[in-house]
Amino acid sequence: GTDGTELWRTVTGTAGNDQLAGLTVDSAGDIYLAAISSATRVDETTPFNEDGLVIKLAGSTAQSVWQSTFGSPNTERCAGIVLIGTGTVLVGGTTDGTLNQQPNAGGTDVFAIRFDATSGAALGTFVFGTIEQEQVHSIVSNGTAIYLFGDLFINDVNGIPDIEGKVWALNTTASQLDWTQTIGGTRLESVLRGVVNATGNLVIAGLSVPNFFGPPPPPPSPVFDRLEPVQFVATLDSANRGAVLWNTTLQGEAEVNQLHMAYGHADLTGFALNNVGNPM
Repeated sequence: GTDGTELWRTVTGTAGNDQLAGLTVDSAGDIYLAAISSATRVDETTPFNEDGLVIKLAGSTAQSVWQSTFGSPNTERCAGIVLIGTGTVLVGGTTDGTLNQQPNAGGTDVFAIRFDATSGAALGTFVFGTIEQEQVHSIVSNGTAIYLFGDLFINDVNGIPDIEGKVWALNTTASQLDWTQTIGGTRLESVLRGVVNATGNLVIAGLSVPNFFGPPPPPPSPVFDRLEPVQFVATLDSANRGAVLWNTTLQGEAEVNQLHMAYGHADLTGFALNNVGNPM
């Protein structure tokens, strides 16, 4: 209630181990959950792999309206769920299999699946990626575009592991990749969360080792001999294929402890910035 009184509580899920990956609420107050599930699907021939799980709960009673699991013979991991358009929810994440007859490009690819909000029926699946390992951490939508945030694990020309931060922009029906932006590339960057600001641009936050948009550590230091991540925040121009407008790094224990959950991740715990990236 308005005074914080508990209205209801519920336990929902499958007979397996379920891990919540995201939730969203529609204008009627109904709740949509995305999760990673170890339960064996009816159509599954390889049990114990992780699959995707989507649940709709009635906002007034918490009763389950519908529940849908999906997956391939391999592993699917949901990263978030958003409302797109009228009556449609979209789940994003990663797969290393052939999901809903969509071919895998190799390694771990990105998926986006649309569901009918009323019935839970799957409306369409879009899978994209490279021969390398993509990972999705979160997803947002502002009604005109869908954005997924994560990273790409590759080996550089010398065979040294490298992780690049990634932002993927999809069209409003999640049927086409509009653009991709690479963040960093110094040795290890990962985009953990993002939001759309009042001007329609993206504000992203994540981790960087050893720094953001800076030089790699001097030789002979191994790439991962000193994992000292710093937090970064950047704004991307959504109308210009995600071009970086500004970025800032937050170093030191005091600043790290202030980076706020407004950016949505336990590793990012609260920091206020003005519109050009300076601490407020």
